[in-house]
Amino acid sequence: MKNEDKIIELLMEYISRTDKMEKEFKEGMESFNKEMVSLRRDFNQTNSRQEALMQEIFKLSKRVGKLEDES
Repeated sequence: MKNEDKIIELLMEYISRTDKMEKEFKEGMESFNKEMVSLRRDFNQTNSRQEALMQEIFKLSKRVGKLEDES
């Protein structure tokens, strides 16, 4: 009976530890996913700003070209 009790105790401890590890892993993945979403949002915003700047540069260069043609 003593050995059975010890086995049950060890199994319960193992289950408790694996449950804790699984919970920590899930929390870590949730945090990681939130960070990835944030990074993707930042990247998209930067990309949008870059595209807007490129369009503005293009418009200005066309305007400069027209001014040079006029002079």
